[in-house]
Amino acid sequence: MRISDKVQDLIGFVNACPPGNLAVDTETTGLSWLDDRLVAIQLKAFGGAGLICDVRHWGPRDWELAAPWLQGLFDEHCAVLANAQFDWKFLRSKNVTINRCYDVLVADQVIRGLGKTGGKALGISFDLKSVAARYGVQLEKDTREVFVEMDRRPEWHKPFSARLVQYMVQDVEVLEVVFLKQQEEINKRQLREVVELESRAIPAIASIEFNGIRINQGQWEQFIQQKAAEARMLEQQAIEEIGLIVAKIRAKKYRQAARLYKEWQQARDEEEARVRAAWDELPEAEKVGITYQSWKKEKMAPWRAAHPNPGVPKYESFSGDAWEAERAKVAAKAVKQGTQAHTFIKEWEKSNPRPALGMVEPGVPELRRQCYTPINLNSPKQLLEVFRELDIPLDSTSKEVLEKIPRGVYPLVDLLLAYRQAEVFPTKFGEKLLRSIHPKTGRIHPVYLPIGADTGRMLCSNPP
Repeated sequence: MRISDKVQDLIGFVNACPPGNLAVDTETTGLSWLDDRLVAIQLKAFGGAGLICDVRHWGPRDWELAAPWLQGLFDEHCAVLANAQFDWKFLRSKNVTINRCYDVLVADQVIRGLGKTGGKALGISFDLKSVAARYGVQLEKDTREVFVEMDRRPEWHKPFSARLVQYMVQDVEVLEVVFLKQQEEINKRQLREVVELESRAIPAIASIEFNGIRINQGQWEQFIQQKAAEARMLEQQAIEEIGLIVAKIRAKKYRQAARLYKEWQQARDEEEARVRAAWDELPEAEKVGITYQSWKKEKMAPWRAAHPNPGVPKYESFSGDAWEAERAKVAAKAVKQGTQAHTFIKEWEKSNPRPALGMVEPGVPELRRQCYTPINLNSPKQLLEVFRELDIPLDSTSKEVLEKIPRGVYPLVDLLLAYRQAEVFPTKFGEKLLRSIHPKTGRIHPVYLPIGADTGRMLCSNPP
């Protein structure tokens, strides 16, 4: 396969290119068409000659001359690629658009009937090396790393090594081999219409990625603040409702523990009285050399072994340490969501006062008002206890389980789901979107997986 850095040689290849399919591949210094550079474009007519265009040192004038010829080539041929959206965007950045294409990786997904997620679960990959191997072709892909950031190394100004040339040749030649073998499978499985549909969608998907989505950052930041406030409101509402139930549960546990401890104390006192009576009836001659305390300890040992001390009951809510820890978490969360931490903490302390030490057990409503009760809305243990108290027949607090309950059946379940959805939005969606805005364009340039799920629908991998 010929290598050239001259536009005239590209023009000669275009003029001599026979009709039919055209294998196309690119080498780049990285994965971003906005931040990285094209190294080479590999072209090979099916059953014909090929050309490696070394474009490292092409300037604007070279691309201005080459672009119309490349455009004419792609208008007259169906481009066969691997990861077509990637190559499409790099070429589009040079004013060249691929309108007809076939992606061997997407076609293999159609043949296997698997999305990216389903393939991953089964250990099936859809990169070029893995797909080629399934059709009997072994590829060497380690050399790809040599191209990464090549423009920052002396190799950028040197001719391609034999190793790099071999790598570029194999990547473009394998496309024809895989394509032809896939046609047998596509025809056998009657998937022609599906593959063609997916192929027609690729340029449109790549165009969406290339053009990006403009975000009004100011309004989006306001929206994030609104969602954060909504999350705090729902959190407080859930804590109040669940906190009352938890307080009841803890009060019940405390009363049960107090009853058991009191019964143990009474039984111990009765046993000690029996032991004392036995000591008093013991002849003085048998008491010589021993004390009552040692004798009592010996006689009480079997009883204590059979009746272990249940411990002094403690009310879980009376915990200054827990209050301090929760206050610290609230402060950290306020800072993360961009809230004025000092103001927010003051508001939080109004409804969550520091627990008073030495408080006697009050009634449950008074307990909820006066004594801070640490509630963790993400604690399965606490929530399951609440569910049991309310006779909600669930053995899991996972989102998947809660979403199976029809809305309106259990208001607490509806409240928990609303809180969780509002809680994750500011960080999982809001802030991530802002971080995904590219500084050069002011837009988000997503990366879509055409067949991301096994159902056939697309998935977005960046931002997720």
